[in-house]
Amino acid sequence: MNIQRVLTSNLLSWDEPIGVPFPEHLRLLVESIDWKSTTWQSFGLPVHLGKYSIVGKLLYLDELADGTQKVVREEITGTIYASVLLMDNIDFGTSHYAITFSITFVKGEILEIKLAELQSLDKVEYNKNIQNFQNSFKKKLKFKNSWFYKNIYIPYYFILKAIFFIPLWILMSLQYLVVGLFKLLTWSWNE
Repeated sequence: MNIQRVLTSNLLSWDEPIGVPFPEHLRLLVESIDWKSTTWQSFGLPVHLGKYSIVGKLLYLDELADGTQKVVREEITGTIYASVLLMDNIDFGTSHYAITFSITFVKGEILEIKLAELQSLDKVEYNKNIQNFQNSFKKKLKFKNSWFYKNIYIPYYFILKAIFFIPLWILMSLQYLVVGLFKLLTWSWNE
């Protein structure tokens, strides 16, 4: 696989994941998911941050990274990785699942789909971590919108930055000046 394509990250929609080898113990969960509103994360497609879709067994590029709508059938040959988080909102069990598939394409048509990884995420721990993230985000947002941050912290930060970096810039300029003078003097003596 092309290493440059492995580094690309894309969004993928798959209306009907027919022929995808989901594990047997996840069948009830998979049948309850609304696939039209589920977005997959994919790695290995040509356009970085593009939005792709799989219709039937064919791959299409729907949108470029800049938001330009462009529906074009992709004719790639190679393997991509597609991941999805299966959220158990109907209480089939005690876990959510992160599942990754290896999908092989030949001229934009699915040739083979293999299960690459299945990770079980405990619902209680997952919800706790999401809540911690949201609380931390709200706390940081509240701080950045505060009077203290805007009127004291930001000016203080830029003053300190100037105090430390202006003398450094002056010293570096003097160094380049001295080196330039030495080069000029040694060049004229060698003639």
